[in-house]
Amino acid sequence: MNLSPRHNKATVERWRMVGVVMWRGGLVFAAAYTFYWGAWRLILLLDRPAQITIGLAVALAGLGLVMVSLILERMQAAQTEGNLLDD
Repeated sequence: MNLSPRHNKATVERWRMVGVVMWRGGLVFAAAYTFYWGAWRLILLLDRPAQITIGLAVALAGLGLVMVSLILERMQAAQTEGNLLDD
């Protein structure tokens, strides 16, 4: 690869990482948006009193936070553990 002095390998790698972060951020945003609207439509479909609707919304938000926390914890553990087949 013929890189000009302005575009050295470290700069290219940095921009590549920025692209990966933006791609993953967009994917997370799209998933959260879809989850939000799906949960909201489910709550409205139930046609319950306002207190139960708010309680369900808070419970679903808490469940979402727990799931995100578990996924992040598992990703971090996978990075520190490495391959489980290594001796």
